Amino acid sequence: MKKYILSLAVLMAWLGAFDAVATTFDVAEIPVITTVMNNGPTGNRINIVFLSEAYTASQKEIYFSDVRIAVEEMFKYSPYKEYKKYFNVQAIWVPSKDSLLSVIDYGQTPKTYFGQWGGLGYDTEKIHTTVKSFFGGSDKLVIDLLIGDEKGSAGGGQSDDPFIIGFASVPTGRVRHDTFYTKEIFADMNTHEFTHAFAGLADEYSGLVALKPGVEDIEISWPFRETPPNVTTEKNRDSVKWKHWIIPSVPVPTPSSASYADKIGLFEGAGSFSGGLYKPKQFCAMGKYHPEIERMHSLCEVCRENVVKTIYKYIDPTAEFTSDVGENTTIFTVNPPQPTDHSLSVVWKVDGEVVARNTNTFPVTDTEIGYGRHKLRMEIVDSTEFVRYDPDKLLVNYKEWDVVSLPLPDFTGDGTVDFEDFFRFADHFGQDVTTTEVQKYDLDWDGKISFGDFFLFADQFGDRL
Repeated sequence: MKKYILSLAVLMAWLGAFDAVATTFDVAEIPVITTVMNNGPTGNRINIVFLSEAYTASQKEIYFSDVRIAVEEMFKYSPYKEYKKYFNVQAIWVPSKDSLLSVIDYGQTPKTYFGQWGGLGYDTEKIHTTVKSFFGGSDKLVIDLLIGDEKGSAGGGQSDDPFIIGFASVPTGRVRHDTFYTKEIFADMNTHEFTHAFAGLADEYSGLVALKPGVEDIEISWPFRETPPNVTTEKNRDSVKWKHWIIPSVPVPTPSSASYADKIGLFEGAGSFSGGLYKPKQFCAMGKYHPEIERMHSLCEVCRENVVKTIYKYIDPTAEFTSDVGENTTIFTVNPPQPTDHSLSVVWKVDGEVVARNTNTFPVTDTEIGYGRHKLRMEIVDSTEFVRYDPDKLLVNYKEWDVVSLPLPDFTGDGTVDFEDFFRFADHFGQDVTTTEVQKYDLDWDGKISFGDFFLFADQFGDRL
């Protein structure tokens, strides 16, 4: 009996240890992905991936509500509104053991899933591992980390990982239902930070410190891959990055006055510097505003232009095409994502000549395209007014095909492939193609009248036009 009691005690201790292990690896902590907005294949869309952080298991509905708010509000701003169909949105839910403020208030280290600490950092390796388990290697992602119970600093910047375009970290302040930290404030902050992460745009608000004279853009430590396209130290009108938006009547540099409030110019104070660094417009979503009394400003023309061009760095509107090959006709069809305010221009060319415009479908027939080898080119052009300067032709995409048209070998023109045609073919058998007259007998276009041409002729012997 004593031995049995000891064994039972050991068993109970083992079960207790197992329970502790099971709690540590709680099945509820397995990430689950939900599609919030689907506009096409993940391989040819910008995939916005929201991650839950500092939301406990009981706050799942609050998280998904925050995601919906962030998405709805962001796509009210141009150009996200017009290019909504170029984006997918997914939300990954995984609960944290703690919210942030609930333990920070007591001086403890919070146990959050992605290691967020007061807006200052996160476990990027864990984020990569989690996200990559749901996507293919060619998918392009922007990670948007929503922090549930916190209202501190936010951040956004681009990533060196070819799989991930950039990261945005946004505190929602929603769990405590802070009366000041409304859904509009958090949603506007999300749009601002997302634009950092996606398009590499810099802040356009100023700080207390002026930039040292002579410092160039490239010398500034930016959290982006390249020098941001919406700030500059350049004061020469002809050298300003956005000179194509500055009308002649606007002086450069531009006074920050009401007279130029709606104009693109060169306004001092940007990138957190009070002087020495210039921005395109006085008021922009990337600049400063007063959330307690107003909504965030719209993206200025320069920022808007760069968001659109960034979209086309990752989206190929020619990629979604099909070709239906028939006996005498091949139908090419393309279905690109379309902006909401205008249509993309689709142009079809044969051997460099325009043969059709503004149609997503183009049939290639033997009789219409003509005998021989041809180059078929499909061009899709976005002529949006949002973009004035596109030296890299990002808004012009094309796809080409080599098309060979082999008509019925009716060499006599009587409407039937018969012995008269065969005798003419036989007269040229074995010859090299040196003239136009001989070329029509070269049915496979290999430069010689040979057995390859004979077999093609034999396949159509007896056919009628």
